Amino acid sequence: MLLYHTEKLRRGGLRPCRSPRGPGVGAMGEKAVRQQSSAFGRYLRRLRERRRLTLADAESLSMGLPARVSSAYLSRLESGRAVPTLAKLATLGRIYDVAPASLVERFEIEQRLARVAADPARPAPDEAVARARDLKASGRYDEALAVLTAARESLATKLPPPAAVADDEAAALLRLRLGENECLIHLGYLETAKHDAERLLSERGLDPESRLIAWQHFVSCCFRLERHEVALAGLDQAERELDRAGVPDRMRHDLEVLRGNILVGLRRYGDAVEPYGAALRGYERLGVAFEACRARVHLGGALVYAGKPVNGREQLARALEDALAAGHEQLAALALAHLVVACYRLGDRERAASHAFRSNRIARERGYDAVYFRNTWYLLQIAREQIDAPAVRSHLRALRLYVGRVPASMAEAEEFRAELLHRSEGGEA
Repeated sequence: MLLYHTEKLRRGGLRPCRSPRGPGVGAMGEKAVRQQSSAFGRYLRRLRERRRLTLADAESLSMGLPARVSSAYLSRLESGRAVPTLAKLATLGRIYDVAPASLVERFEIEQRLARVAADPARPAPDEAVARARDLKASGRYDEALAVLTAARESLATKLPPPAAVADDEAAALLRLRLGENECLIHLGYLETAKHDAERLLSERGLDPESRLIAWQHFVSCCFRLERHEVALAGLDQAERELDRAGVPDRMRHDLEVLRGNILVGLRRYGDAVEPYGAALRGYERLGVAFEACRARVHLGGALVYAGKPVNGREQLARALEDALAAGHEQLAALALAHLVVACYRLGDRERAASHAFRSNRIARERGYDAVYFRNTWYLLQIAREQIDAPAVRSHLRALRLYVGRVPASMAEAEEFRAELLHRSEGGEA
């Protein structure tokens, strides 16, 4: 994960600069760089102050580390007058006991938020949560994150000292933080989301429902970071807390989906069918349409990979119809991607290619890298069968570009990496 972020930042021009006009601004523009640097600087200052360190203390602690951080340089970082280098972030991560990958992600998050048009109205917490829910349903997680972050920062500036915060204000702030964390997970900022979930779990007085949501976030991050044993241990702990008062029934089904996801990550597709099916039935019973649709997509995908493409295709066709009718673009893209695999395995190459192109139109626009990679892998196989050399070259270029952005355990990514190992430089299979 850190290697991927390192490469992204290298390509994006993460360089030291003494002002927003210095090198490293590139095509992003002075205003965007100033916004992202200022927000990231405030985050660095909170980290330092949380550990009761002065600027001079931080400089002293950096002595002997690979990249020394002077108090003057750190002051410029915290005030948004400098853009950090990867080496400096690694040093600050050591000093503040934060994973370097998490600091890199934080900087990327501020870049992303700077590109999303801000709402000057700063919605109230409940309104922000409702707006974010609609945005997340259509897969617009960056916009949802921007809405929630703006509302949280606005609320935080108005709150009294922690001891005097009213229960309703604390609850509103918690809802915003949990909403932000969910967005971070969907956007792939897993180290950051895991760190935030751990902070929430360590706080006293967390109500049972919020605690269970924080556990879900922690488990999701560990699963997607391919720390499967830790994810299963966290899931077991979350399930032990299900019977506490105040926990909605639907959270049991959320955990069933999560267990299915972990089993899929372990490639135990047949075992994943049962928890996905149980979650689907539970969501339908509760009338939670979006989650029912998502569970059906997961169920269909598990059936396909478990060697039952006909059954999987039936579930996915229904899920696609529901997703399109409700405007759930992310679910539609994922359902189409699973349909690509089902049709390919059933020998229907024409329909597989059609589904792949439809899915990719959504995936590229929304940044669903894993979906785009899987679709393109099957388009490559179809182009090879049809001896379409230009299409083969085009798909190979796309796969090389995206292979560093998808989970290492993804079956299609493993196949592609294995193929690259056996290809001569610039050759064609």
